[in-house]
Formats: sequence, structure tokens, C-alpha cells
Amino acid sequence: MRKILLLITLIPLLFIASCSSDEEVIPCNEVEMLAEIQEEFSAFETVMSNPDSSCEEQLSANQKLYDFINGNESCIIDALSSTDSYTNKEAEELVETTKAGLNLVITVGC
Repeated sequence: MRKILLLITLIPLLFIASCSSDEEVIPCNEVEMLAEIQEEFSAFETVMSNPDSSCEEQLSANQKLYDFINGNESCIIDALSSTDSYTNKEAEELVETTKAGLNLVITVGC
């Protein structure tokens, strides 16, 4: 009986604790993001342009770039939109097209 009472008491506390520990959203710094985009694409290009890169290395580079874009999508769109080179819609389309291309390579594999 005590175990049941303890569980009934603890379950709401665990729920409250999990709801209150939401991660803090870090604001997007467009200038830093543009630098990160350049670094990530440079690393990607280094692997992809190297004729000695194995298929696994190329897949890994695709996955790493895909994960970076996917994890920072809204900030990347904001950063690209802030450059006067892209409208918000164009930046969104560029990100989606890039992700689709990377995902295709990852899905097809070696």
C-alpha cells in the first residue's frame, strides 16, 4: 500500500519537474551563423572534392551537414535572409532543397 501511495505522490512531481525543465531557447546570431555555415560547407567541400575520400567519408560529410542544417534551420534562414542576397522565401527554399539533396545521398548510400 505504501508503494502505491508513494507512486501516486511521485508521478505528479515527475511530471511537474519534466515540464519545468524546458530548454532555454538561444537567440539566433545571424553573423555567427553565417560564419558557421561557411565553416560547415567548407568542411563538406573538402571531403567531397577529395578524390581519395571513401564513400563512407562522403556519406558522413553529407550526414554531418544535414544534421547541422536540420538543427539550425530557422537560424540559417534568418541569417541568409539578413544578407540581402535572399528573401525569406528564397532562403527557406534553398534550405529545403539542400536538405532534400543531402537526404537523397544519405538514403541511397554507398
